[in-house]
Amino acid sequence: MKDQRAGGEFRRARPSAQIPLTHMPDPRAFGVTELDAGDTVIALEGEPEHLRSELALVAVHLLGPAVHEAVRAIRPSGRDKLEMAHALQYLISAPVPTCGPR
Repeated sequence: MKDQRAGGEFRRARPSAQIPLTHMPDPRAFGVTELDAGDTVIALEGEPEHLRSELALVAVHLLGPAVHEAVRAIRPSGRDKLEMAHALQYLISAPVPTCGPR
């Protein structure tokens, strides 16, 4: 099963986060990602007005202990909530491994 492979990869690689993605014709209702030339996630945005790509975040995240640091570091959004997209962006920007799509 794909989920078991993703979980196994997560346990072996020990990244700060693994972010499953899926192609969607219009992923505006979801978090949208931007990839670099090597298919590494470099940015994401929750429910954007303008699409960066057609890759939506799948609502399953595998997170390591570094997520606690991310939650302490981010601030509430305009909706006065801590946003998962902001915590994931913090992890993507941090100098620790984050797995993207395979």
